Amino acid sequence: GQMEECEAAWMVGADGARSQVRSALGIDFEGSASDEVFILADVTMESQLADAEGYNLMAKDGITLIVPMPTPKRVRLIFHMPNLSPNDKADITLPLLQSLLDQRTGFTTQLSELGWTSQFFARHFVAKHHRQGRVFLAGDAAHVHSPVGGQGLNTGIQDAYNLMWKLALHHKGQAADALLDSYESERHTIAAAVSYTHLRAHETDS
Repeated sequence: GQMEECEAAWMVGADGARSQVRSALGIDFEGSASDEVFILADVTMESQLADAEGYNLMAKDGITLIVPMPTPKRVRLIFHMPNLSPNDKADITLPLLQSLLDQRTGFTTQLSELGWTSQFFARHFVAKHHRQGRVFLAGDAAHVHSPVGGQGLNTGIQDAYNLMWKLALHHKGQAADALLDSYESERHTIAAAVSYTHLRAHETDS
């Protein structure tokens, strides 16, 4: 509950899709929101599937993702819900999740212990700039898109990997500022390409 102030040579805004850093800099977040609805739920899942492995499953009724969590047999289920609009409110229950999993996968599973749930619609946005002076944007602060393909976290990690070694060399006086400029040229290109690919996939699926 207290305000803290500090001085730093650099700032990396990795504060999510509603980035206050991006907003304070006045950097445009360019793109669009689709009407593709997804529901998410954390559950315990008994099945013949390998534990701690993720699955991306395509079915005529919609896309399903099974994402492993640190606790054994605990997973996050993500279902594309083609029959829902952004204005609809899904009643996310164990019977609904079990039914969706049975219909779309054919796996023998038993769900229990429903935890956190959520609902969202796909958005495809990319920050106009990934760098402004001594401030950089990374992860969801720089780009957001559909979870299809599982590239959200991956692209964020790639942002960090691309940026950190460049910042370290520059900070030690071993690299010119042009090396830091390459972060924006490289990562903005990737973010735009991933967003476009996901948007096209949704259009094709629709």
